[in-house]
Amino acid sequence: MINGAHVILYSRKSEADREFFRDVLKLPSVDVGRGWLIFGLPPAEVAVHPADEEAKQELYLMCADVDAFVEDMKTRGIACAPVSDQPWGRLTSLTLPGGGPLGVYQPKHPRPPAMKVPSLAKRTPRAPARRLNAGWHAKHRMPKPATLEQRVRWHVAHAEACGCRPIPKRVQLALRSRKSDPT
Repeated sequence: MINGAHVILYSRKSEADREFFRDVLKLPSVDVGRGWLIFGLPPAEVAVHPADEEAKQELYLMCADVDAFVEDMKTRGIACAPVSDQPWGRLTSLTLPGGGPLGVYQPKHPRPPAMKVPSLAKRTPRAPARRLNAGWHAKHRMPKPATLEQRVRWHVAHAEACGCRPIPKRVQLALRSRKSDPT
């Protein structure tokens, strides 16, 4: 039974593209050894389109507000193509540091439900934690005693900057109750 998908992007500048996904798009990642990062993605969907020529694959990331995405990229010095209105969504694209294209769109079409994999957590071994970001930990000490709000803010920032350990269950529950769970 399918329980996930693994997308591979080939790049002439793979390290620069990994830094882009980690530092600019802020995708969570796991170091699977020797600095090799695999990035987590939000729920995904697959569409199969007819082709008159040789088969090809494309990757599009989706967002809730493509104009806000373009503006955020602009503040980071990253150029995006002009937003185009399509029947299925509002589309832009950018060029990754390695030269590959990356499409980003705000869908107008209905989204399929995420595939349910109830037993995945029981069968899948836990991914190894990322390496400790000692510099971040030195600069960002959790207050003692910390309120739940302080713990939530610290752990969200920690997940983005270091992620050397999972977010505690109590903090995850607080995030879910606010509908701002980053996982």
